[in-house]
Amino acid sequence: MFGEDDRCNLFLKMDIEGAEYEVTDEIIEQRCRINCVVAEFHDLDTNTQGFNESFKRLNRHFYCIHVHGNNFSPYSQEHDFPCVIEITFLNKSLFPGSVIPVERSYPIAQLDFACNPVKADYPLDFESQPTAARSSETA
Repeated sequence: MFGEDDRCNLFLKMDIEGAEYEVTDEIIEQRCRINCVVAEFHDLDTNTQGFNESFKRLNRHFYCIHVHGNNFSPYSQEHDFPCVIEITFLNKSLFPGSVIPVERSYPIAQLDFACNPVKADYPLDFESQPTAARSSETA
């Protein structure tokens, strides 16, 4: 629930076991009040279309700045992606200039930690160029 002040600076943390797809439109409607969204997205193996649609709608107003696979859930060999991922989004209104996309692999050492500490973290690779072609590592 929000007060009367439309100028909220909310940090939304969301782990609602699959219902995240049902609240995507409400997040977008309230985007002027939300600076950051950290959300866990479930069932990527069985609800791929729902995830892709929600991500595209959120990505119009928020930048995806970080992703981490949840290794408590299975890894989909069919999709070559975890079935559950955690994504951090920042409101695009916080960025006055242009943003340069970063190509990298996850998890990031000293930042990401396996959800299940007795199991290896899921690697996610968003690099499109060979390592030797990159001039520096960026987060």
